[in-house]
Amino acid sequence: MAETDTDRAAGEIPAGAVLVVDDEEPVRNIAARMLQRLGYRVATAVDGPGGLAYFRDHAPSVRCALIDMTMPGMSGEQLCQAMRAIDPGVRVVMMSGHAEEELIQRIGSLQLAGLLQKPFNLDRLRALMAQVAGPPA
Repeated sequence: MAETDTDRAAGEIPAGAVLVVDDEEPVRNIAARMLQRLGYRVATAVDGPGGLAYFRDHAPSVRCALIDMTMPGMSGEQLCQAMRAIDPGVRVVMMSGHAEEELIQRIGSLQLAGLLQKPFNLDRLRALMAQVAGPPA
């Protein structure tokens, strides 16, 4: 897992960070850069176990999580459930390239804060983040 909000001193945790978890490096990096451009602090993880480890250690500082639905080893659904076991109130946005109807059928019971269709643009991300996370800190 790598944090992308500039190089932080060891142990420094961003207040109100958005956690981006996606196994595809280009998608993860673009999402992180877009969020930073919008003024959010960002932490990233390359997979579900990495995202869960970060969340387990920093749950109070995670404003919301953007999670890829399809990842090897631990799916976005599994990660969401594991994060909810730690903090039932965590706000999760599921990202996917699948059709929205299919997404809703697959993850309807997760009570997500939002869905983000890939590919997405800055305007779509801005609107969703305003609803889910409020203005940047």
